Amino acid sequence: MLKLHSKTMTLTIPNKNDFVAKFLNQLARINNSCSLHLKNDTLTGLVATPDAAVILNATYKFGNSYSEENRFNIPDLNKLIRVLDCLPDEGINLKINSNNLSYDEKKGVKFKYHLLEDGILSSPAINIEKVKALQYDTVINVKNTDIANLIKSSAFATETDKLYLRTEDGKVLGELTDKNKSNVDSIEVELSNSYTGAEIDQPIAINFEIIRIVSTKFQEVTIKVNIGLGVLLFELNNSNVELIYVASGLAET
Repeated sequence: MLKLHSKTMTLTIPNKNDFVAKFLNQLARINNSCSLHLKNDTLTGLVATPDAAVILNATYKFGNSYSEENRFNIPDLNKLIRVLDCLPDEGINLKINSNNLSYDEKKGVKFKYHLLEDGILSSPAINIEKVKALQYDTVINVKNTDIANLIKSSAFATETDKLYLRTEDGKVLGELTDKNKSNVDSIEVELSNSYTGAEIDQPIAINFEIIRIVSTKFQEVTIKVNIGLGVLLFELNNSNVELIYVASGLAET
């Protein structure tokens, strides 16, 4: 296991708000503790929900490459986010010490945030590269505005936490209902007017919570579906952040 360096490293974050909103906040929505792995120009976090229903691999690319590889274990991401919000500047330098992160730029605020030792936090037992390399039958691009509209419609279908994905006439539809129960109010909305690959003739049920999770400030989410395995990949990208969520379809009786 990679050990924390005794030598101090300085982590230069050019845009603190972007780092918090699109990287740290997304990790914290899945799990509030996380091991972050710094290698070359990339910081990576791999986390899962407590029931392992959703796994997130998040990467943040810096503008420069670091010569030393490092891992630091964050016990409380939300606490770290709160202290970063107190810093006055957008561009910040965080020091990675042997057992803490520190900030002291002589601008009215300084802090020391203690890290966990290696071996306390566990990472999901998944090879994200193998999951990315799977053959996906159907690829769907959904705009964030359509995700927001779907979430808005969930205020009507309050008796279910299931979303059924299917295709029809070249469109991708999402229905909030529960096909295993009778007399459940339902609503169906169009998520996209196009897709590539195979049709989804038999609706695939997923936990609706994954939709709430991927509702972010990113403009678009790409949904990749392996119909046979029932595996769904949700990808969000911008210039320096990549979020890859892995979820499984729900078994229907």
